[in-house]
Amino acid sequence: MPKAIEVIKEVFGKDPGRRLNSEECIAKGCAMECAVLSPKFQVQREFKVRDLTKNGVTITYSQKGEDAMDIDPPEVSEIFTPGNVVPSTKMMTFKTPEKIEIVADYSESADVPEFPGRRIGRFFIDKGSLSKDGKVLSYGEGARAPG
Repeated sequence: MPKAIEVIKEVFGKDPGRRLNSEECIAKGCAMECAVLSPKFQVQREFKVRDLTKNGVTITYSQKGEDAMDIDPPEVSEIFTPGNVVPSTKMMTFKTPEKIEIVADYSESADVPEFPGRRIGRFFIDKGSLSKDGKVLSYGEGARAPG
C-alpha cells in the first residue's frame, strides 16, 4: 500500500485522501444511487453510478462438421472490452446448418489469477434448429458481461 500511495502522490502531486475506507465508499455510492432512483427524494445534482468490467471477454467460435472436426478455422472476437459498462448484452447471429462451438475466455490482457483461470465457459449449439424444409435458421446467442 505505501508504494501505491507514493505513485498516486507522484502522479497527481498531492497526498491521496484517507478519510474513507473502501467499504464505506461503496456504501455511500449505493446510498446515493438509491436516492437518485427513489421518487421520494429530490437530488439537486445529476449523479450516475456505473459498474464497469475490469477485464475484457473474448470468444472463439468454430463451425463443426458431422464428424466433429472444424470446417473453418476458429474465429476470435473480443465482445466486451475492459471498462465496458455492466450489465451489457451483445448478440451474434450464426447462419449455419452445423454444430457451433463457442469458447468464452477473459482477454489476454486480463489480470486473472491462475485459479480459476481465464476460461469462462464452453458452449455448443446443435443443428437442431433447422426449419422443416431444411433451410438454415439464424442462431441468436446472447452474452452478458460478467460483473
